[in-house]
Amino acid sequence: MNGRSHIEYEDFVVHIGPGRDGQLAVRVLESPAGEGEGVLGLPESPADWPQLRPPLGDLGARSAGPLHPAGADPRAVGEALFRAVFRGQVGKLFARSLGAAGERGLRIRLRFRLESQDPRLAALLGLPWELLRQPDTRDFLCLSRRTPIVRSLEVPRPAPLLPFPSPLRILVVHAEAPGLPALDLADERRAIREAWGGTAGAEIEFLERGGLAELRKALLATPFHVLHFMGHGELSRPAGEGILYFPESDGWRPISGESLAVVLKDFPSLRLVFLNACESGRTPAGTGLDLYAGVAAALVLGGLPTVLAMQLDVDDAAAVAFSRTVYLRLAAGDPIDAAVTEGRLAVHALRPTTAEWAIPVLFTRAVPVRLAEQPAAADPFVPSPEPQEPRKMPVTVPLPPTSRWRNRRTAILFGLLALAAGAAWTGDHLVSWLRAPSVPALYRVRVGEFWIGRFEVSNEDFAHFVRAHPEWQKSRADPAFHDGEYLKSWPSETAYPAGLADHPVTQVPWYAAQAFCTWAGGSLPTREQWQAAAHTAEHRFPWRETDPSGSAPLNFCDADCPHQQRDATFLPRFRDGYSATAPVHAFPGGRSREGAYNLSGNVWEWCLDASGEDRVTMGGSYLMMFEECSTDEPGLQQARLCAADVGFRCAWVG
Repeated sequence: MNGRSHIEYEDFVVHIGPGRDGQLAVRVLESPAGEGEGVLGLPESPADWPQLRPPLGDLGARSAGPLHPAGADPRAVGEALFRAVFRGQVGKLFARSLGAAGERGLRIRLRFRLESQDPRLAALLGLPWELLRQPDTRDFLCLSRRTPIVRSLEVPRPAPLLPFPSPLRILVVHAEAPGLPALDLADERRAIREAWGGTAGAEIEFLERGGLAELRKALLATPFHVLHFMGHGELSRPAGEGILYFPESDGWRPISGESLAVVLKDFPSLRLVFLNACESGRTPAGTGLDLYAGVAAALVLGGLPTVLAMQLDVDDAAAVAFSRTVYLRLAAGDPIDAAVTEGRLAVHALRPTTAEWAIPVLFTRAVPVRLAEQPAAADPFVPSPEPQEPRKMPVTVPLPPTSRWRNRRTAILFGLLALAAGAAWTGDHLVSWLRAPSVPALYRVRVGEFWIGRFEVSNEDFAHFVRAHPEWQKSRADPAFHDGEYLKSWPSETAYPAGLADHPVTQVPWYAAQAFCTWAGGSLPTREQWQAAAHTAEHRFPWRETDPSGSAPLNFCDADCPHQQRDATFLPRFRDGYSATAPVHAFPGGRSREGAYNLSGNVWEWCLDASGEDRVTMGGSYLMMFEECSTDEPGLQQARLCAADVGFRCAWVG
C-alpha cells in the first residue's frame, strides 16, 4: 500500500445504553440508511458475560460454536457480539448502509454513556467489541480499513476542532522504570523515528526517564500534537484503578489516569495520546468502582480528543509492530482509524494464529484525527487545515440582473421579515479572531482548493457558539444585526427546541452565521464556492438525475406540504417525509459526489457575497417547490433576516 491510498468514510453511529423496561437498547443515531433502534441481545445480567472476554492469545482450531465460560473462541465471541448488536432493524440498517456506502468505507462508531447507577454499562464498555465478526462472511470488521471500529464515551465536554498541525510535534515518553520487567523500548523508539523520518515538518522529542513534573514542563515549553507513552501499565486490583508507571530517581511511581488527565487537560494542542502500555485501555467493572478510573477513560473524560490504548497485556514484538505501522500510515496521511486498522493487520501478519490484533482500543470524540496531509485527494470527512487570517468581506459585488434572483414567498407567509434599515458591516466589525477550544468538530469535504461543511450547521453546533459567545445569545444580540426574530423558537438563551439537536439552526441572520464560521476558523462560502461544491456547472442538482417515482433526495414542499406553493400537481407521489426541517444528515441520496448533504432543499443557506444590505442565499428550502431548490439560481435577502427556513454551512480555504 503506497502513501497515496486514501479512503472516505460514512459513519454508522451506534449508541448502546439503557432502554425501556430495564433492557439495554441499541440505537442507530446516524447511518447512510437512516436511524433506528433495537434491543441488545445479551443475557440480562453482566454476571453471565465472562464468556465474552476470551483469551486473545490463541485462536486455535476450535469451532465458532456455542460459547463456553472458560477459553471461549474469539471467533465465536465476535459473532455473538455481532448478533447481539446487529439484529432486527439495526441489522437491516447495517446491511443497507454497507451497500449505500459504495466505494466509501463505513466507520462503526460505538457510543457509550457510563453511569455509576448501572454497573451493566461499565461491563458493556469492557467487552472486546474489536472482535465483532460478521457470521455470514466470517469477516472481523476491525481487520478491514473499510469497516474500522472506534469507541466514543459521552462526557460533558464539547468535541474539539482538530485542524492540521504544522509542524507536527511528537513527544515520546520513554518510561523504562527500574525494578520493573525490561521492555524493548529501544526498538519502539527506532520504529517511531523511522516512521516519521520521511515526513517534512515532523519533529520528535524524547523525554528520558521523566516523571509528571518533567512531562508538564516539556508540554509548557512546546505545543505538542501527539503524546506517545511507552512503558508499563495495569488495572490495579481490587481497586480497579488504571495506572501507568513513570520512572523516578529512586525507582518508579504509579500514576493514575485521573492524575495524568489533570496534567494533560490544559494543552488543547494535543490531538492524540498513544498509550503503548498493558491494560491502559481497560475499564473497571463492578459495583462501587469508579467507571472512569481506567487510564483511557480518564483521559477522555479530561477532554483529550483521541486516545489509543491497550485493553489487555501486549508483548513487545506485537506492540512495536503495531506502533510502527500506525505511525507509518499516519505519516502517509491516513486518518487514525484507518491507520489503526493497518496496525492490527501488521499484528495479524506477525501472529496469524492469535487475536492479539484486537487488543488495541481507539477512543475518539472528534472526527478521527489526521496528522499529515495526503499527497493525493484528502479524506473529505476530516477536519480542515489550519485557517488563514480572516479576509475582509466584500460590501458590494457585481450581481446578475434582479429579475434572475428569486423572491422568497416564505417570508410573507410567516411574517418573519421585519426588514429595517441598518448599516452594512463587514465580519471584521462583528467578531474577533478566535480559536476557542469549545468549537465543535465540524465535518467537512474538500472541493478543489477549499473545504466546505459536509452538513448544514446544526442547532447543537450553534448552541456551542452562543455558550462561548454570550453576546450572541438571543436576548443579548445587538438589534442592529437581526430583525427581532433571532432564535425565536429557542426556549432559552442556550437551549434549542427539544428533539431538534441535529436539525439545521434557523432564524439566524447573516451576521451571526458569519460570526459562527469565523469562530470555527473559516467563513461563509462565497456563491462561487457554494456552486462549485454543488457542481452547478454540470447539473442543476447535486445528485444529477432525478427519479420522481423513487424516494425524494431532498426536503422540499411536496404534495403533503401545508403551504400554498406545494408540488401537489407537478410531483404528486414524490414525498420527503418532513413537514419542516429535516436532520442535517438526512437524504443521503441527495449528496454531492464529495459527500456534502442538503445543498438542495431543507434550508436556504447564507453565502458571503453582499450587495449593500443584502446577502446571497442558495439552495431553496422545505418551503419551496422542487424546481426552486436547484443550485443554479441564487436568492437575495436582507442580512438581518431571521427566517424559519434559512440556515448556513461554513467554508475553509487551504
